[in-house]
Amino acid sequence: MPIEVAEHAGFCMGVAQAVERAVQAAREASLHGMQCFSLGQLIHNPLEVQRLTRDGIIPTENLEEARGAVLIIRSHGVSRAVLQLAQTIAGRVVDCTCPFVARLHELADQFSQDGAPVVLVGDAKHPEMIGTAGWCHGPVHFVDSTE
Repeated sequence: MPIEVAEHAGFCMGVAQAVERAVQAAREASLHGMQCFSLGQLIHNPLEVQRLTRDGIIPTENLEEARGAVLIIRSHGVSRAVLQLAQTIAGRVVDCTCPFVARLHELADQFSQDGAPVVLVGDAKHPEMIGTAGWCHGPVHFVDSTE
């Protein structure tokens, strides 16, 4: 049976960019004798996260672990408050948020400047949704099903 690989197989542009930037940041951290952490898993791919860990990128959920170290912001992004806190704790922050997600954060920020409510469609517990909600100024409502 022949195996055919799709023309666009592989990571999307945002994930590919995040992985490339994270690996570069880990190399630079190593050259300066620093540890390198990612805040959560960089991407949703367990095999790639294992490889990145072997390359020196340690996933953590605890910002304090990255005190004075290089901290990579995952491709799903984080809230404004988490990003600001990270910048005060880590020695260096490398924001690997997908450009499409970053644009969503920008739109949520702009749209809700006057406190307007924002409706986000998706799982409220997903890191991308949590991060996006953290850029809103007014109430945030989550819709995760047609019901």
